[in-house]
Amino acid sequence: MQAYAGRLHQELINIMEILIDDRPKAEKQETYLKLKGLKFRLYTPHALFQIDRIIYSYIIDLALDFYEFNDLDVLRHIRSELLGEEPYWMTYALQYDFTAPLQDRFAELYSLSDQLWQGIKANMHQLETIENVWPAYQDIRSRLFELVFRQLVPASIGELLVAHFGNLLLHFPMTNTNAIDIVAQKGHRFSRILSPKQLLVQKATMSDQVTKLFNQITGQEVLFVDISNAAGLQGLLLNVR
Repeated sequence: MQAYAGRLHQELINIMEILIDDRPKAEKQETYLKLKGLKFRLYTPHALFQIDRIIYSYIIDLALDFYEFNDLDVLRHIRSELLGEEPYWMTYALQYDFTAPLQDRFAELYSLSDQLWQGIKANMHQLETIENVWPAYQDIRSRLFELVFRQLVPASIGELLVAHFGNLLLHFPMTNTNAIDIVAQKGHRFSRILSPKQLLVQKATMSDQVTKLFNQITGQEVLFVDISNAAGLQGLLLNVR
């Protein structure tokens, strides 16, 4: 889950305030046309699974409809949702091959992630010595690390999924044992709130998680995308599951 409050978010808040306030008719009409322009921009084929479209298209549609109905109460409610003063929930169910529109470095990211995952699966019972049986392992992992943590910022759901896929693989426990204390693993990025002696996770459970994500990326399983907000947060939360 991530907070999302980019330029478009503040732009929509400003638009709502103009449409609600007692402003000159010409200013309101200009702002209304601006809102229609935002919708046109988000509904181009290129923007089909852009994060901006996933998060804001429904809000924009609703605002356009109820401005035409002159229902200012709904517009006020939309503004309150954008400001985090009122709760907002929306879930999309998507099933699509998100690898198809990937380009350039994100396409490379997916290719490297896929290669690494196939190699891990093929050597699941000898992960501690994987470099001995698969010499390409370290090079693929290093290139993947550079892309995930130093170079790429996702702008679409597909890019976000592939970055998440790469991140999971970079932290897959490279151990031969089946029960893993994930906090004790060298190079881990896990923390705990309480303080048990161990946080044991079955390696098969982590493998199932990566497999499910791979199937969602390639359109073999349904992906659910939740949009919500939290009290006092001027932004929206995006969760993929």
